[in-house]
Amino acid sequence: MRNFIKFLAVLALLFAPMATNAQSVENIYEIALLQYQNKNFTKAVENFQQAAAAGHIKAVYSLAVCYQDGTGVPQNDAMALQYFTEAANAGYDKAQVTLGDAYAWKRLGIKKKNYDEAVRWYALAGQQGNADALYQLGRCYEAGRGVKKDKKMAAAYYLKAQEAGNTLAAPYLQKILKKHPEYAF
Repeated sequence: MRNFIKFLAVLALLFAPMATNAQSVENIYEIALLQYQNKNFTKAVENFQQAAAAGHIKAVYSLAVCYQDGTGVPQNDAMALQYFTEAANAGYDKAQVTLGDAYAWKRLGIKKKNYDEAVRWYALAGQQGNADALYQLGRCYEAGRGVKKDKKMAAAYYLKAQEAGNTLAAPYLQKILKKHPEYAF
């Protein structure tokens, strides 16, 4: 029993720095958000960078937004794209939607529309229930962008988007259901 207690004490000592580090990284990120909200953009970017370097994915996304908008740093599409891609590859749904939009609408320095790539990113975010991604998937299926045109699939995605809180999907869903009432769910 005494050895078990010693073992637990050693484990606690080993893992305490990890918990403390994770908490301090989260604290740095929260401070950066406050600085951003208070329009202290340069300090916010410094703290976003520090948290991002420690692996905080929302901080990586926030840096991307700063580079995209030129807030606290010079506007730089290449850096924004790099950070959005990093956050998207880590599974952050908002970054995935942003990349989908970038490929669909030639943003962030992307020179040619690539609907296949847009659909890929929207689908990843949509799997997480992101309402904007589900709406964009509906638009892609309705128009046949990056996927085979399929009004029934479009209606299904519009319905999912609407249920997830997207307010833009309803009129598109109604338009499809008016022409194809058999698609009603």
